[in-house]
Amino acid sequence: MMSTDELVSDLGAFVTASPSSYHAAEETARRLGAAGFRILREGQDWKEVQPGSRCAVVRDGAVIAWAVPQDAGPTTPVRILGAHTDSPASSSSPSRH
Repeated sequence: MMSTDELVSDLGAFVTASPSSYHAAEETARRLGAAGFRILREGQDWKEVQPGSRCAVVRDGAVIAWAVPQDAGPTTPVRILGAHTDSPASSSSPSRH
């Protein structure tokens, strides 16, 4: 498990690599790939999606990722978690004082 300092540093690295939602999606896909997820293209045949697989798809500034349980079958329930951001970038304005 990462320490608090490591988590904060990793968040800082993610934000630095993500000045727009497109960059955030690219960075998320890179991190998912490093964690063993297979990055698929929307138009390809998804034969890789089998029980035990972990996959993701990127479109513009969005990422969809999923993991199929090893013992999954036709009646295995699905859990969906979603999040949204227009852009993770922060901005500030100079003070008018």
